[in-house]
Amino acid sequence: MKYTIIFLLMIGGGYYGWQHYQHSQDEKANPDVITHPDYATLRMNVVFPNRTVDGTLFVKTVDPADCQRNIQLLKDEAAHKLFAMCPQCEVQTAECVPQLPPREAILFENKPTAVTYYSLARGDRHEREMRIIYWGVTDAESDKLCNGMLMTPMNGRRGAATCIRYNKND
Repeated sequence: MKYTIIFLLMIGGGYYGWQHYQHSQDEKANPDVITHPDYATLRMNVVFPNRTVDGTLFVKTVDPADCQRNIQLLKDEAAHKLFAMCPQCEVQTAECVPQLPPREAILFENKPTAVTYYSLARGDRHEREMRIIYWGVTDAESDKLCNGMLMTPMNGRRGAATCIRYNKND
């Protein structure tokens, strides 16, 4: 009986230790606050009737490994969804960078730019912040594009989706 109790305590302790290890690994991979991010950037040509515009998607990631995982997810998502709706659209570049240029870094401060852009916040620590902006469009066109993205379901994401509007008065 004594050995059975010791055995059960060892099993329980091992299970508790494994759960604690898994939890600490998850916290490391998905911190509450991302302090030294790498940015996944996917630049693409999006074809509309009578014109093509440059679209860029940015993802704020935890580290280089997380960035590479997100790049692959973005490429897969583009291949399955975007290109199914727009066969002539194409990814120009997909890369991870440790720092964004000032004109792009400001997007993660949710500050207005020359056009309206799409902002997707983290709903929990497993989600990543995203921004989508279309360059070379008018402010009215960027409003329409962003409004369209707001109506697109986000497959269970809990982060708030908003359009950061161009402000003519700024």
